[in-house]
Order: sequence, then structure tokens, then C-alpha cells
Amino acid sequence: MTAGTLFIEVQGTRYGLKFGYAVLRQLGVLLKVNDLQEVFSRLGKLGELANGKLNFESLDLIGDIALASILASDSQATLSREDLITHFLAHNDDMMQVINQFVASMPQAATSKQPAPKKKKTTRNKK
Repeated sequence: MTAGTLFIEVQGTRYGLKFGYAVLRQLGVLLKVNDLQEVFSRLGKLGELANGKLNFESLDLIGDIALASILASDSQATLSREDLITHFLAHNDDMMQVINQFVASMPQAATSKQPAPKKKKTTRNKK
């Protein structure tokens, strides 16, 4: 996973958002789950965004991701998920930056394709 920092301004305050493992940990706390697989299962619901569906559950999840990213940067931040969602509805570009940075920070699946082993040349003894 790669970690990076993004900054957004919400209600006149500038917040840093960190990405990487700390966000997954914070998401576990916010979602009230103690299992990384359950966090990933819930994140899978973001796939609906690819189909152009922006429902309340997806918006809440985006707000949770942004809040977890802010808390990973500053554990004393007092911003709410609702404040973030309201901001994102008015500033779509900030929402897209958070989503893109978050996705880029996720572990990448190892490719299952490995190069085929090279065949050894066999030599025959001529008699």
C-alpha cells in the first residue's frame, strides 16, 4: 500500500487526509467491525458508483472514508461525516480526489499470471 496526504478545506478549516493502513483501521472503528475482510466487504458496495448509482449508503461510506482519512492524519479532528458529505455534494472534485487517492492506496492483488518456466534443452547422445 502506498500512503499519501491530500488536503481539503471544509467549512473554512483545512484538513489533511492520510491514506494507507491507518485509514482501514479507522474505518473498522467507524463501521464497528474488527475484521479487515468485513471492512473490504463493505467497501465493495462502492462498486455501485461505477454504475452511476449514488445512493445514501454509498454517500455514507464515502463520508466514512474521508472521516477515517482525516482522523488518520489528526485524531483530534471534530468534523462529522455529515459535514463531509454536505461538502462533497457542493464540491464534487474533492469527493473524487478522496475516492481516487483512497483506491490508489489499497493493496493491489498479486497477478496470478507468472511467466511460463523455460524448457530445458535436452541433448541426445548420438551413438
